[in-house]
Amino acid sequence: MEAIIRFLVIRGLVVNLVSVFLLALGGVTAVMYMQVEAFPNVNLDIIQIDTVYPGASPSEIEQLIITPIEQELRALNGIDKMISMAFPGSGRISMEVDPHASNRDRLTSDISLAIDRATLPSDLPDDPFVTEVDGAVFPILRIAISADRSELALKRLGDTIKEELLAIAGVAKVVVLSDRKAEYSVEVNPEKLRKARISVDQVTAVLRGWNLNRPGGEIDTPDGQKSVRIVGEFSCIDDAKSIVVRANAGGNSLLLGDIAEIKEALEKPRTLHDVEGNPAVSMLLLKKTDADIIKTIDRVRPYLETIAARHGADISVKPFQDFSNFARMRLGVLTNNGLVGVVLVFVSLLLFLRFSVAMTTTWGLPIIFMSGVAVIYLLGITLNLISMMGFIMVLGMLVDDAIIIGENITYHMEKGLKPVEAAVKGAIELIGPVTTTILTTIAAFLPLMFMSGIIGKFVIAIPVVVISLLVLSWLESFLMLPSHVAHVTNPNKHSEERAWLIALENIYAWLLEKTIRFRWLTVVVSFAVLAGAVHLAKNNLQFQLFPPVSIEEYIIRVTAQPGTSLKQMREIIRRVDVDIRKNIKPEYLQSTVSQTGDISMDGGDPLTQRGSRYGQIRMIYTPAVSRPEHNAMDDMSKITLLLKDKYKQLDISSTLISNGPPLGRALEAEISSFDTRASEQAAMQLMAYLTTIKGISTIDSGLKPGDAELHVVLDRQMSAYVGVNLDIVSRHVRAATDGLVVSSIRQGTEEIDVTVRFPSKSGDQLEQLKNVLIPNNRGGLVALHKIAKLVEKPGLTTIRHKNGIRIVNVVADVDSNELSSLKLNRQVKDNEAIWLEGVEDKVSVNYGGEQEKNQESFISLLVAFVFALIAIFFILAIQFNNMVYPLLVMAAIPFGAIGVILSFYLHDLFWKPMPLSFFSTMGMVALTGVVVNSSLVLLVFIQRAREQGMEIIEAILTACRRRLRAVILTAATTVVGLLPTAYGWGGLDPFVSPMALALSSGLTFATLVTLFTIPAMLATGHDVRDFFRRRFSSS
Repeated sequence: MEAIIRFLVIRGLVVNLVSVFLLALGGVTAVMYMQVEAFPNVNLDIIQIDTVYPGASPSEIEQLIITPIEQELRALNGIDKMISMAFPGSGRISMEVDPHASNRDRLTSDISLAIDRATLPSDLPDDPFVTEVDGAVFPILRIAISADRSELALKRLGDTIKEELLAIAGVAKVVVLSDRKAEYSVEVNPEKLRKARISVDQVTAVLRGWNLNRPGGEIDTPDGQKSVRIVGEFSCIDDAKSIVVRANAGGNSLLLGDIAEIKEALEKPRTLHDVEGNPAVSMLLLKKTDADIIKTIDRVRPYLETIAARHGADISVKPFQDFSNFARMRLGVLTNNGLVGVVLVFVSLLLFLRFSVAMTTTWGLPIIFMSGVAVIYLLGITLNLISMMGFIMVLGMLVDDAIIIGENITYHMEKGLKPVEAAVKGAIELIGPVTTTILTTIAAFLPLMFMSGIIGKFVIAIPVVVISLLVLSWLESFLMLPSHVAHVTNPNKHSEERAWLIALENIYAWLLEKTIRFRWLTVVVSFAVLAGAVHLAKNNLQFQLFPPVSIEEYIIRVTAQPGTSLKQMREIIRRVDVDIRKNIKPEYLQSTVSQTGDISMDGGDPLTQRGSRYGQIRMIYTPAVSRPEHNAMDDMSKITLLLKDKYKQLDISSTLISNGPPLGRALEAEISSFDTRASEQAAMQLMAYLTTIKGISTIDSGLKPGDAELHVVLDRQMSAYVGVNLDIVSRHVRAATDGLVVSSIRQGTEEIDVTVRFPSKSGDQLEQLKNVLIPNNRGGLVALHKIAKLVEKPGLTTIRHKNGIRIVNVVADVDSNELSSLKLNRQVKDNEAIWLEGVEDKVSVNYGGEQEKNQESFISLLVAFVFALIAIFFILAIQFNNMVYPLLVMAAIPFGAIGVILSFYLHDLFWKPMPLSFFSTMGMVALTGVVVNSSLVLLVFIQRAREQGMEIIEAILTACRRRLRAVILTAATTVVGLLPTAYGWGGLDPFVSPMALALSSGLTFATLVTLFTIPAMLATGHDVRDFFRRRFSSS
C-alpha cells in the first residue's frame, strides 16, 4: 500500500486527471443516464385474480367462483397470504407471495393453471384474469378530458388519446378510470315481442346464427384455387336491423328492427368517475420501469397542449397530480439542504484546521459524490427521495477520515519532513484506525440491506448509497488526498494556534480532570440519565411507522342507504364534492376525483366495497413542500365533521393516503370463525368498544348490509306442466335486468359486444320483469308471473375470506396527535376479554395493517441491529487486540439514544409533534456505526499512551486533550451536514427529517459521553481491576 500511495503522491498529475475524469463520469451519468423518481421502484410481490359475473350476488360469487379457485390455490407453494373478496357481480383474490420461493418465477403461470382446473360457471362472460401488481410501473400524472359530446363520442376520443399517449417514450400504461366497453345494444320492445309472439331466446338465436364470419375451405375452379368464406357479421347498425327474424311463404317477414331498437352505446356502468363534479374521461399515466419521471412528463406535456388542435376546439384537457413536480420539489429541497450542509461542513473545517487542509478535504466531496452517482447507477439504484437521503446522511461522515489523514500529514510537515514523505507517512500511520472507523460504519448499515418485506425493499437504497460512498471515501482519502495535501500545503508555513481552541482545550482539560476525580459519580449519573431518558420515551413519545406528514391526498368515503341506484349516488357524490371544494382554498387543492360504485383506498384495502350505494372523493393537493404553512390533515378533519353534520342520512368517513410503502389502516382486526354469527357478534362488540377509546377518527367494518335481493322462485309443478325449466328462465331474466351478451363484433383492435336488453326507461321495471315472456317446449309463451314468484331477501355487500376462511374486518383510523397505531392495537389486544365476551371460544382474531407491518419492520430492524453490534465488536476487537476496549467504545451507543429521545421530546414540546418513526429508528441503527468512531479515535491514543508506560489517569488526560479537536470535528461535520435536513434550512421535508434529527442529535450527545463518560468508565474499570488484584494478592 505504501508503494501505491508514494507513486500517486509523486505523480500528482495522474491524481488530478483521475479526479477530473471521475467528476466528468459522475456528471455525465447524472445528466444522461440517471433516472429520477419520486419513490423507489419496488416489487410488491402481490398477485391478483379478478373475475366478473354480472348479476351475481356476493354469495354466488363466493360459492361458484371464489371457493373453487381457493381450493385449487391451496396446493401451490409460495403463497404467504390469500385475501378473497366477493362483491355484487365481481370478485377478487389477492395473494402476497414469497419472493424467495423456489417457484417464484413461474408462480403467476401456476396460478393460471390452478384457475383452469377449478370448476366455474359455464356462463361466465370472461375467464378470471391474473395480474401481478408491478410496483415499478409508477403513476406519474392524472389527466381529465372533457367535451360537450355524447358518452360514446367521449369514450372514442379517450381511446384515441390513450393510443397517442402510449406512443410517447417512457409511457408504459394508460388506465382509463371507469372505462366501459362499446356495445351494439339490441333493446327489444316487450309489447312488440308479445304481439309478434317472439321470445328473447328466438332473438338471441337469430343474432348468433347470422353474426358470423367463418372459413369454408378451398375449392378448385377453372380460374384457379379459391378460398370460400361464410360472411355475415354485421357491418353497421342498419345491417343488423335488416336481419329477418321470421318469414312466411307469402313473402311477409319480421325484421329485427321491427321489434327492437338497435344502437351503438356503452355497456351498463358499474362505476362512474367525475373530475371536480363533472363527467370526464379520467386517465392515469404510468411510466416504464426504466423511464425517468421528469423526462417522461416533459415529453407528455407538449402533447397535451396539442389535443384541442388535433381533435376539436371543444375539448378541455386538465393535467393534475403531476408526480414529476413532487420529485422536482422534494429532491430540490434535499439538494438545497445538502448544499447548505456542504457549506457548513467547510466552515466547521475552517474553524479547526488550516485553510489548505480544509480546502483539500472539501475537494474530495464532489469527487466522491460524482463517483457515487456512477456506482449506484451501475447497481440499479435510481435518484429518489430515499437514495437522496442516503447521500445527505453520509455527507458529514465522508470527511471524517480525510480530516484525520490531512491533519496528520500537515503535522509531519511541520516536524520537518518533506511534503512527499509527510504525505506517505501521514497516510500509512492511520490505515488501521481509519479503516476500522469506515468498517464499523459499514457494519452498522450493511444489515439494513437484508431487511425483509416491502419496507426492506423500500429503504434498501440508503445502505447501498452509504456503503458505496464510504468505500469511495476510503479510496479517496488514501489514494488522492495525500497528493492534494502534499502539493497544496506550504510546509514552511506554520499556522499559529488559535486562541479560542487553546481556551477550549484548557476548559475541557479542567472539566475532564474533575470528571476523572469523581469518576464513580460521573458513571452513576450518566446511567441515571440514560434510565430517565428511556422512562421519558416510554411515557411521552409515540411511535408511528410512517407518520402522516407531507399529506397530499385523502379520501372522503360516502355510503348511502341500501337500494340507492348508481345514478342517484352519483348526484349525491356531486353535491358532496361541491361542498368540499367550497371549504378548501383553491391554491392548495389541485383537483377532486370522485368515484361512484366503488370504495377503495388501493387494491389491497381490506374494506373495499363495491355497489351502487358506495362512493368516494379523492382530494388531491399541491405538493406538501410548496405549502409548508398548510396541513391537509386539518382540512380533512374539518370537512369530515362538516359533511357528517350536513348529511346525517349518509355514512361519511375519511382516510389519509400516506407517502411511503402501503401499510394498511391503523387497526385492522380480522375476526374469523366457522360460526358466522359468532364472528359478526364479535365484530359488533369490537366496534362498540372502539367508540370508548379517545383518539379514534374512523371506525368501519364489513358488516354493512347490501341491496335487497329478489329471488325468482319457480313453481315446479306449474313449470313442468307448461314446459319451462330454470335454465330458460334465467336467460330471459338476465336479458330483462342487466342484459344478455349473445355475440360480438371485431372492429380493428376493439371487440364490441352484441347485447340483448329490455328498455331501462319504460316505467316500472319490476312489472316489466314479471311480464317477461318465457318460451316453452311447445312453441308457446308464458308470462313469468304465472309460473314464478319474486321473494325479497336481505342481501350482502361483501364477503371476505382469509386463507380460505370467511372473516369479518373491523378497521379504525386514528388522530395521530392523540393516539398511535401501536397503542391502539395494544389496548384492543389487551382488552379482548371485554369485547369478545360470549364468543371468546368461537372466534380467532388477527391484527393486520400497520400493526402487522410494525412487527415485521421491528423484527427486521432488531435483527439488523444485533448483527451490526456483533460485526462492530469483532472489528474493534481486531483493531485493539483487546476485549475491554471494544466494550468501552460501544458503550457510547446506548447513550446516543439519550440525545434522540431528548431532541424528539423538545421538538414535540416547543415546535410541533414528531413521533418516533421507522426513519428515526433507522437513524438510530445508523448511529451505532457512527458513534463508535469518536470513541475509537480516543481510546486508540489512550491505549498507545499506556503502551508507552503512562499511568492510566495520565494517559487518559493526555490522550483526551490531544484528540479533543479530532473528536469534536469528526462529530461536528456529521452533525452540521445533517442539521439543514433535520430542521429544513433549505426547505423542510418532514418525511425524511426524523432520520436526520435522530442521527445528528444522537451523535451530539454521544460525543459528550465520549469526552467525559467513556474516560470515567475506563478509569472506574481500572479501579475495579486494581481492587480485585489487591484482594487476590492479599489472599
